[in-house]
Amino acid sequence: MGAPEILVVIPARGGSQRVPLKNIAPVAGRPSLAHAVDALREATTALRCVLLTDHPRVAAIARDLGLEVLDEPSELANDDSVDEATLIHYALERTETPGRPFRHVLLHYACVPIRPPGIVDAMVRFLDDTGAEFVQTAAAANPHHHPYRCVTPQPNGRMTDFVPGASQLMSQDYPAVFFRTAAGVGLRRDTLTKLPAISDPNRPVDRCCLIHAEDECVDIDEPRDIMWAEFLLQCKAQRISGKRP
Repeated sequence: MGAPEILVVIPARGGSQRVPLKNIAPVAGRPSLAHAVDALREATTALRCVLLTDHPRVAAIARDLGLEVLDEPSELANDDSVDEATLIHYALERTETPGRPFRHVLLHYACVPIRPPGIVDAMVRFLDDTGAEFVQTAAAANPHHHPYRCVTPQPNGRMTDFVPGASQLMSQDYPAVFFRTAAGVGLRRDTLTKLPAISDPNRPVDRCCLIHAEDECVDIDEPRDIMWAEFLLQCKAQRISGKRP
């Protein structure tokens, strides 16, 4: 097998406010990062995986898990959220062989302990088969959190529909709405030459989504996300063992 044509960049800075060190927060007795690595190990695609961090504990755990670690400069590891395109370019400068560019680049978040089965291979396949320049995972919005149910409170205590007239509709008549998830982001390598910023919604990039079930991704952003992830992992273990949840 030749050199890997897929670069996986794992952003894992040490700072986080709501869940301290969320990238290595314990989830079912293991660091969140360890669960993220499980999803990489199940891939059949040849990968080169690099983790970027500014924190020694994150770096130590990553190395124990067999990951290649790059020290993230302080100017890229602040709470102002440097655009991820900058992190990708930083990783590429340190990993890519001249004349042998990677085919695709995947962003694989360390703070996502629950992912759809086979998601890494699925994203690579999607980029190869569709020719899309950018793909991100997405899941159907919970009907209880649909934009048609949202309201805008007024200073006088009254409320208006966030979507005008939506309160007149029955929930079964709501249009399908999906939300972006952190299960995975993938880009064609040649797309990066015209990406000023991944977060720029006006960039001229062919953007696609890869749909998965709502409970197939948990992104740790607050403590209750850890409890939800542990519940899902417990349910998975019970299904595998044949026991009732």
